Amino acid sequence: MKRKKVFKIISNILFAAGGGLAVYALVSIFTTRANLPAGVCPIDPARPLLYVAIGILAASLVLSFFTGKKADKDGDTPAKQ
Repeated sequence: MKRKKVFKIISNILFAAGGGLAVYALVSIFTTRANLPAGVCPIDPARPLLYVAIGILAASLVLSFFTGKKADKDGDTPAKQ
């Protein structure tokens, strides 16, 4: 496989993992909020999950810059816009 294709696949996998982890953390926050007394922050137990999800999504964003631009029909040069 070409290097750009590998970066694209890894970026997509990281995006899916980060998005899934973020959804899990948000569901965890909403379910624990019902059991907490008034005045207690529901985000504190899920804070590490949110930080990891943000880090994974940031890594996906950085890797997406290495995928390059689409080539024109000949495949020689990037397409002009």
